[in-house]
Amino acid sequence: HHDADQHRSALPELSNARTTSTLLLLLRLQMKARPAHYGLSAACDGRKLQDAALEVLLRDRLVMANVRTLERHSLVVTDEDGYALRPTEPGRLMAHYCINLKVCGGAAPRN
Repeated sequence: HHDADQHRSALPELSNARTTSTLLLLLRLQMKARPAHYGLSAACDGRKLQDAALEVLLRDRLVMANVRTLERHSLVVTDEDGYALRPTEPGRLMAHYCINLKVCGGAAPRN
């Protein structure tokens, strides 16, 4: 999804809790309004997406999956829980100049 790519590209620049909270709140509202756009139609099963289920999907599918992708490509460094993000220099530059990971050919993941 194009939006997921944009969110992934923005993650390394998130350096404070207020910015992160704002982005996650906006994303959560977008997901509630258009769940199928975010690939959540199977999870909705014809019902409104419950807040707890939305939080899990947001955390696991969109945020943590993308954090792990960025970490594999050495664009961010995380703590052992994966929640404290610190961008590496390439990650900071990619986020600053809005360079999508796909544009860089996926960058070479570290071993």
